Amino acid sequence: MIGSFLEVGRPLAFGVSIIIIVYLPILTLEGTEGKMFKPMAYTVVFALLGALFLTLTYVPVASTFLFKKGRVSEKESPIIKFLKPAYHKTLLYSLQHKFLVVTGATVIFILSILLFTRLGGEFIPALDEGDLLIELRRLPSISLTEAIHTSQMLEAELKSIPEVISVVSKTGRPEIANDPMSIHQSDVYIKMKPRDEWKTAKTKEAMIEKMTEVMARIPGIGGGFSQPIEMRFNELIAGVRSDVGVKIYGEDLDTLARIAKDVAELMGGIEGSADVRVQQTEGLPQLRIVIDRNKIARYGINVSDVNILIETALAGTNVGKIYEGEKQFDLVVKLNQQASKDIESIQNLLVPTIDKNS
Repeated sequence: MIGSFLEVGRPLAFGVSIIIIVYLPILTLEGTEGKMFKPMAYTVVFALLGALFLTLTYVPVASTFLFKKGRVSEKESPIIKFLKPAYHKTLLYSLQHKFLVVTGATVIFILSILLFTRLGGEFIPALDEGDLLIELRRLPSISLTEAIHTSQMLEAELKSIPEVISVVSKTGRPEIANDPMSIHQSDVYIKMKPRDEWKTAKTKEAMIEKMTEVMARIPGIGGGFSQPIEMRFNELIAGVRSDVGVKIYGEDLDTLARIAKDVAELMGGIEGSADVRVQQTEGLPQLRIVIDRNKIARYGINVSDVNILIETALAGTNVGKIYEGEKQFDLVVKLNQQASKDIESIQNLLVPTIDKNS
């Protein structure tokens, strides 16, 4: 019994080695492909090695107890009996024409190498999920009310497209989530009809162009197109919501924005690139008040008086306290929310002077 296992041990190890070699290229994958398929390859390789070890050690010993001498009979299956004549003829022909067989195998090997050099470098093709997703961006200073309003406007415009079934927007995300987002960011999920029911666009690219025109009609928004699962998977692996991402680090936001714009222009000129976009890091509007010292000097006004007025109007000044039982609250004077956002209202503020006529 043990002699029989030793006889089949070499071809068995050879067969398992061939299967393991097939999985070795998967272990060299990187990026998204490596994250997805490396665990599977490791699992299969370790399982095969463990099975081979048990087959050569444990199984022969266990077989000596389970199969006694005289109880094991050897016979060929009907499939082997059917294939053996053809195999015998093929083997004899190969042994008689060794040069032809070796030459044919060499030619096939060379052709396989040439074919390998012409294969694409992408292991996983882009999967069409059927639905679309827009990564919506607005100015960082936008309020929650305005963010919801622009999302609703975009939803209404997208629903006017016949191929769209429904549109759902998700604006912002809490800080405790795995993917925190501000209120100026939204994920717009677009559920589409089956491709064979499309009428206004025949391809996915044409549909994206049509939706881009819809987005252009709404001021103050921008973003890129992706797919729900694809976007989430790319973000979890690389931290960016795209197939290829360039991360630029620095402290000066203006310099980062300038370099990012240059990189986007270069990448946009590369053949095969599509939907190149830059993550917005600037755009917060600011109100800059410049004091004309010569004019205020004519009226006897100090710069500190103007600064106090500006601070009171925009930030608020504590002028006292309000008591409610044991509770006390600061009494703050400032412009109301609507007036503080109106430049004309701020320009019309009056600075008190000593001279009542001025």
